[in-house]
Amino acid sequence: MARSTGTARKGFRDIADNLQLSIDSGEIPVGQYLPTERELQDTFGASRSTVRKALAHLVECGYGQSIPNRGVIVARGSRPVKTKNIALIDGGSYVMRVLTVRLGKMLSDRGYDPVHMGGSPEYPMEYALQRAVDNDFAGAIVWSYKGFPDVEFLTRANPRMPLVALDHRAGGGETDLVTFDHEAAAMAATDQLIRQGCRRIGVTGMLDMLEVSHLRFRGYLRAMFAHGLQPEPRDFVFTVTSGIYDADPYPLETRLRAADRPDGLIVLQDEFVPATIEAALRCGLRLPHDLKIVTVGDDIEVDVDGAGMTAVTFDWESMAFEALRLLTERIENPDLPFRTVIIPHRLTVRGLCGAQPAERTPESDRLRSFAGEPVFARSRYKYSSRWSVQDDGPNSHS
Repeated sequence: MARSTGTARKGFRDIADNLQLSIDSGEIPVGQYLPTERELQDTFGASRSTVRKALAHLVECGYGQSIPNRGVIVARGSRPVKTKNIALIDGGSYVMRVLTVRLGKMLSDRGYDPVHMGGSPEYPMEYALQRAVDNDFAGAIVWSYKGFPDVEFLTRANPRMPLVALDHRAGGGETDLVTFDHEAAAMAATDQLIRQGCRRIGVTGMLDMLEVSHLRFRGYLRAMFAHGLQPEPRDFVFTVTSGIYDADPYPLETRLRAADRPDGLIVLQDEFVPATIEAALRCGLRLPHDLKIVTVGDDIEVDVDGAGMTAVTFDWESMAFEALRLLTERIENPDLPFRTVIIPHRLTVRGLCGAQPAERTPESDRLRSFAGEPVFARSRYKYSSRWSVQDDGPNSHS
């Protein structure tokens, strides 16, 4: 158990959190007695009343069982559920807005009370989680919008309130996770361009600190190498990174105006497809004749001269179902090992990759990421290649 090294006296929550970490790490195993009150006073420089309050807090949270005249023995570390509230914490993307509605309905049907706590860089994920823990929430479903969250905080919070992460892990924090095979998804998208005859394939979109972005980039590289193609660093033309809200088209346009420009582009995130298409059109390129494009993600609708976007489609409905299953199972059995569930994806082939009508996915407009009609309309972008380079926006957007 960590020993206090400072001169400041510790509050009861500091002592309880320290003991909880020792229990979670296995340093103090289940069934063993915690140190005596006198030992804890010496370790933390705290009064007897503060130590007793810390031990009472651990017992209340399910981390200990008080044995009269003997002390406190370590319990399994499950917090008694006092509410049926489930926190839904995310950064407010289109996908998460639809998922929140879907999850809210599913949770309500099972007798839980969903509470959307939102989130933004100005309101860190840890604040929302701390509120949920302090108010005895039964659990939380989290889409981390922070690249480097406080892992120590997550380690303390998770045993007290079950967490399920969506799409990507919350930093290095260990939780249940529902995600996709992002590397395989990007490989499938790149393979499609290669099948359409592309040999100089660039990659664009966002490269940030999240593991899923790196996995997608890895998938692009793997597909290129698998076909004996050499990726060129000058074709890595990312237009967005962490902390930037608007795409910077300069590196992409500079590359597309070059004589040895790529003949294909994979966009790692579908939200950056419109900026990519607009950059190509400003460069005077015809799509897909001069430049073929595919993307990872199928949650916006794009049309250039009647040709739609070839995309890897993710099954978000299945993600919601599996997240709820993992969360309810962990609420009922906190001692389960952490699990990762991989949700299937599929490649939906449309015209902007250069595929002929016979090669395209039948009824592709019905094969979107959400079953039925989403409660929020998708963004729709419709372009014509007959716009001048002086135009500063798409011909049509809704």
